[in-house]
Amino acid sequence: MTSPILWSTPSGLAAVLQFAASAVRLALGLKNADPQTFAYEDFLSAEEIVGGPVRVMLPGNVAFAHALDTRTSNLVDQRKIVANKFDDLAPITSDDLQALARRDDQRREQVDLLFVRQSEVAELEKTSSQRGATALLISPECAADKSFLSPDSLNRNRTRSLSWVLCLVWCLCASWGATEMLALTMESAAYEIRTNAADVRRLAMERAERDRELTTVDALAAWGVEAKTIAARMASLQDLSAATPNDAWWVSVELAGTSQTVSGRSPNAARVLQKISQTFPEKSMSFAEPVIDEGKGQQNFVIQLETIE
Repeated sequence: MTSPILWSTPSGLAAVLQFAASAVRLALGLKNADPQTFAYEDFLSAEEIVGGPVRVMLPGNVAFAHALDTRTSNLVDQRKIVANKFDDLAPITSDDLQALARRDDQRREQVDLLFVRQSEVAELEKTSSQRGATALLISPECAADKSFLSPDSLNRNRTRSLSWVLCLVWCLCASWGATEMLALTMESAAYEIRTNAADVRRLAMERAERDRELTTVDALAAWGVEAKTIAARMASLQDLSAATPNDAWWVSVELAGTSQTVSGRSPNAARVLQKISQTFPEKSMSFAEPVIDEGKGQQNFVIQLETIE
C-alpha cells in the first residue's frame, strides 16, 4: 500500500522561502493571528463565519496520532524513514488514508504523525472555506499541543511565503534602483558644482588680470614723460641708493608708477627710513610691513615711497 505523506515541516527551497517570509513579516511588525479552537462536531455544525485561522480537535475515532523516534535530526533522512515505515505505522490499510507529518519543535529527532482519511480532511477544508477561515490546523485530542496544517492551508502558506519573498525582492530591487538613481543625481549635481566653481575661478582670475592691467595703465599714465624712460628710472635708483646708509643693502626694489618699494636688511631699519625721507622730502614714505629682527643684529624692512602730487 502506498499512501501520501504530507509534511508540514518544509525542507530545501520551501524552508528558505518560509524563513525569508517570516523575516519580512517580522521586519514589517506583522504577527500571525492565534487560531480559534473548535471541537470536531462543533466545527462541522457551526453556522457563523469565524474568519482568521482555526484549529479543529479530532477525536481518536477520526484521527490516529503517533510519535516516531527517528534517531536523526536530518530532515531528509527522517522523510526516508517515515516513508519506509509508513505501512507498519498506519492503523488501517486504506487508499484513502493520509499521514500528516511534522518534526517535533522540542525534539528534532522525533517526528509527529497524524493519520486521517483524505475524505475527512477534504470535508474539513470545505467547511473551513465556507466559514471564511484563512487557515485550517488539525490537532488530535490526545496531543492538543501538536498542530498540523491541512493540505490546502499548507499550499496557501507556501504561496504566501513565495509572495512575501517576491515582495521583498521587489522592494530590494526598487530600493537599489532608487539608490542608483540618487547616486547618479548626486554625481551629476557634484559635477555641475565643480564645473560652476571652475567657471567662477576662471572669471575671477580673468577679472583680477584685467584689474592689474588697468592699474598698470593708470600708473603709467600718472608718470611724467621723463619718468617713463630708462634714463629717468636709472637716475631714480641712483638717488635712492645714495640715500641708503652704507650698512644697509637692498634685497629688491620695485618701481610702479609714482611709488617705489624697497626691501632690504640693516642693523637699524628706522635709520634707513629717516635717511631716505631726508633725501626725498617730496615723497611720503612708511614701512609697508612690520620690521622683523632676524638675529645677529640685522633687521628686515620693506619701505614704500609715494610721490606727493
